[in-house]
Parts: sequence; C-alpha cells; structure tokens
Amino acid sequence: MPRDPAPADREAFAAALARFELSGRAIVGALQFAALAALDAGSPVLRYADASLGVQREMEKEGRVFRDLVAAEAAAEQEVKSPDI
Repeated sequence: MPRDPAPADREAFAAALARFELSGRAIVGALQFAALAALDAGSPVLRYADASLGVQREMEKEGRVFRDLVAAEAAAEQEVKSPDI
C-alpha cells in the first residue's frame, strides 16, 4: 500500500494536491468532500485519500481523466525497492 503524505506534514500534503490542475470551484468542491469525509470518519484532520477522492470526483465532473500521481509514484518506487527475480 502506498504511503500517503501525512496530514501533519502540511507542505508535502499541499504539494501532493497541487500537482492536480483544478479550477477554484473544483478545489473548493474537493476540499468540501474531504472535510465531510473526515467528519464522517470522526477524524480531526483531512486525509490524503479523501482529498484525492474529492479531486477525482471533481475531475470526473469536468469530463477529465483522474490519475493519482502520488500513488503511482509510490507504487513505482516500491517496485524499484523489491524487484522480481
């Protein structure tokens, strides 16, 4: 499982989400989704997984394809660490 940017590391969290090109409205929608998901889970912090899902939903509303760049990079990094022999 890929390691998500920790919410406590605000710069890494913001940098991970900044890689997605979103309009202002889409940013607000994605963060509202993440905030409601955090409240529903009883969490006092936003989680990357929820924010990423919010971004995905907003991109799909605009007819765009979502690709989780952070998860893809983490998976590629994991493959490099443990190559198949």
